[in-house]
Amino acid sequence: MDLPLHSFDGVIIDTGPSEFHMEDAERTGMDLSRNGWLDLRLDPESAEGRLMASDALRLMNDTELFKVLRLCGGMTHTARSAVHAIVEARYMFKEFRTVEVSLR
Repeated sequence: MDLPLHSFDGVIIDTGPSEFHMEDAERTGMDLSRNGWLDLRLDPESAEGRLMASDALRLMNDTELFKVLRLCGGMTHTARSAVHAIVEARYMFKEFRTVEVSLR
Protein backbone atom coordinates (compact mmCIF):
# COMPACT_ATOMS: atom_id res chain seq x y z
CA MET A 1 0.00 0.00 0.00
CA ASP A 2 1.62 3.25 -1.12
CA LEU A 3 0.21 6.16 0.87
CA PRO A 4 1.94 9.51 1.11
CA LEU A 5 3.18 10.30 4.64
CA HIS A 6 1.20 13.52 4.82
CA SER A 7 -2.06 11.53 4.48
CA PHE A 8 -1.87 10.40 8.16
CA ASP A 9 -3.04 12.57 11.07
CA GLY A 10 -1.79 10.07 13.66
CA VAL A 11 -0.90 6.46 14.35
CA ILE A 12 -1.98 4.22 17.23
CA ILE A 13 0.28 1.34 18.21
CA ASP A 14 -0.75 -1.40 20.62
CA THR A 15 2.43 -2.53 22.37
CA GLY A 16 0.72 -5.03 24.68
CA PRO A 17 0.25 -4.87 28.44
CA SER A 18 1.54 -1.85 30.33
CA GLU A 19 2.81 -1.35 33.87
CA PHE A 20 -0.79 -0.48 34.79
CA HIS A 21 -1.77 -4.07 33.98
CA MET A 22 1.06 -5.52 36.02
CA GLU A 23 0.96 -3.43 39.18
CA ASP A 24 -2.13 -4.94 40.83
CA ALA A 25 -1.73 -8.71 41.13
CA GLU A 26 -5.29 -9.20 42.42
CA ARG A 27 -6.74 -7.24 39.48
CA THR A 28 -5.12 -8.92 36.49
CA GLY A 29 -2.98 -11.78 37.77
CA MET A 30 -0.09 -11.00 35.44
CA ASP A 31 2.72 -10.24 37.88
CA LEU A 32 4.37 -13.54 38.79
CA SER A 33 6.32 -11.91 41.64
CA ARG A 34 3.11 -11.07 43.57
CA ASN A 35 0.47 -13.49 44.78
CA GLY A 36 -2.84 -13.19 42.94
CA TRP A 37 -5.19 -15.23 40.77
CA LEU A 38 -3.67 -16.23 37.46
CA ASP A 39 -6.12 -14.20 35.42
CA LEU A 40 -4.43 -12.71 32.31
CA ARG A 41 -7.55 -10.76 31.25
CA LEU A 42 -6.47 -7.17 30.62
CA ASP A 43 -9.79 -5.81 31.90
CA PRO A 44 -11.43 -8.30 34.29
CA GLU A 45 -14.43 -6.03 34.86
CA SER A 46 -15.45 -6.10 31.18
CA ALA A 47 -14.67 -9.83 30.88
CA GLU A 48 -17.31 -10.94 33.37
CA GLY A 49 -18.48 -14.46 32.69
CA ARG A 50 -15.24 -15.42 30.92
CA LEU A 51 -12.80 -17.86 32.46
CA MET A 52 -9.66 -16.68 34.17
CA ALA A 53 -6.47 -18.45 33.11
CA SER A 54 -6.48 -20.28 36.46
CA ASP A 55 -9.95 -21.68 35.71
CA ALA A 56 -8.95 -22.78 32.22
CA LEU A 57 -5.86 -24.59 33.54
CA ARG A 58 -7.99 -26.35 36.14
CA LEU A 59 -11.00 -27.24 33.98
CA MET A 60 -9.76 -27.95 30.45
CA ASN A 61 -9.00 -31.53 29.51
CA ASP A 62 -5.61 -32.60 28.09
CA THR A 63 -6.72 -32.30 24.46
CA GLU A 64 -8.17 -28.81 24.93
CA LEU A 65 -5.05 -27.60 26.75
CA PHE A 66 -2.82 -29.03 24.02
CA LYS A 67 -4.80 -27.25 21.29
CA VAL A 68 -4.75 -23.91 23.10
CA LEU A 69 -1.03 -24.05 23.88
CA ARG A 70 -0.08 -25.21 20.42
CA LEU A 71 -2.38 -23.06 18.30
CA CYS A 72 -2.75 -19.91 20.42
CA GLY A 73 0.38 -20.05 22.54
CA GLY A 74 2.79 -20.85 19.73
CA MET A 75 4.16 -23.86 21.63
CA THR A 76 4.66 -26.07 18.59
CA HIS A 77 7.33 -28.31 20.13
CA THR A 78 6.70 -28.00 23.88
CA ALA A 79 2.90 -28.13 24.20
CA ARG A 80 2.75 -31.79 25.21
CA SER A 81 5.29 -31.42 28.04
CA ALA A 82 3.54 -28.22 29.20
CA VAL A 83 0.20 -30.07 29.35
CA HIS A 84 1.85 -32.83 31.37
CA ALA A 85 3.22 -30.25 33.84
CA ILE A 86 -0.18 -28.55 34.14
CA VAL A 87 -1.96 -31.84 34.82
CA GLU A 88 0.68 -32.75 37.41
CA ALA A 89 0.31 -29.31 39.06
CA ARG A 90 -3.42 -29.91 39.49
CA TYR A 91 -2.57 -32.53 42.09
CA MET A 92 -0.05 -30.29 43.84
CA PHE A 93 -2.05 -27.05 43.96
CA LYS A 94 -5.69 -26.58 44.85
CA GLU A 95 -5.81 -23.46 42.67
CA PHE A 96 -3.55 -21.75 40.16
CA ARG A 97 -2.25 -18.49 41.61
CA THR A 98 0.59 -16.42 40.17
CA VAL A 99 3.15 -17.36 42.83
CA GLU A 100 2.38 -21.09 42.48
CA VAL A 101 2.73 -20.97 38.70
CA SER A 102 6.01 -19.08 38.90
CA LEU A 103 7.48 -21.84 41.08
CA ARG A 104 7.07 -24.40 38.29
